[in-house]
Amino acid sequence: MAVEKFSVIAIEETSYWAEGLLESKGIEAAFGMYLIRHGEATHICSFTPNSWCEWIHNEFAYDGDDEAAHDWAGEAMHEGGESDYFGYMDPEKMDKRFVGLTFTVEVEDALTPEGRETEKYHDAIWEAASELAREADNNGNLFPDIASLGTYREYQEELAAKRRAENRPPLAPPMLDLFWVAAKRLGIDNYEGARGVGWL
Repeated sequence: MAVEKFSVIAIEETSYWAEGLLESKGIEAAFGMYLIRHGEATHICSFTPNSWCEWIHNEFAYDGDDEAAHDWAGEAMHEGGESDYFGYMDPEKMDKRFVGLTFTVEVEDALTPEGRETEKYHDAIWEAASELAREADNNGNLFPDIASLGTYREYQEELAAKRRAENRPPLAPPMLDLFWVAAKRLGIDNYEGARGVGWL
């Protein structure tokens, strides 16, 4: 008997929506809910691995007392999403607020006599996992905590505090490519060099 672990994860996709749309509907953030297999890494023309993420639906962070936002979120739940490869993600190491339901799938060895690295095996485990995820979704047992407005705001506050604590000088690495090119053309190799040409 082969056992595989899957999780439902949230990926913030607020920027994918038309500018101003979510705000006009009372929505603070949008997330795609995806099913992901632990440890599955696929190399797509690159040395770095990617994760296959099977889209389930959208979730939105909004004030629960806002009935208009609630109604719109329900209508937009199944709009626009699609399954795709993303940069490699390990649910075991992700911020737990972005990880929802985690469950295991058991596959009879008889289904894959050639081994676990076959297409037949891969299809069998993903089919079983998708069915379990749909069942859990119908029972409301799927969502990562980040999709709630309070948790999302708490997370944003933590990010802002972290950025303030870093307090990096303007030309300290990593810098945007545009600034790096400009600095190189002026012969500036470091932050202290910027002072010498009157930048700072």
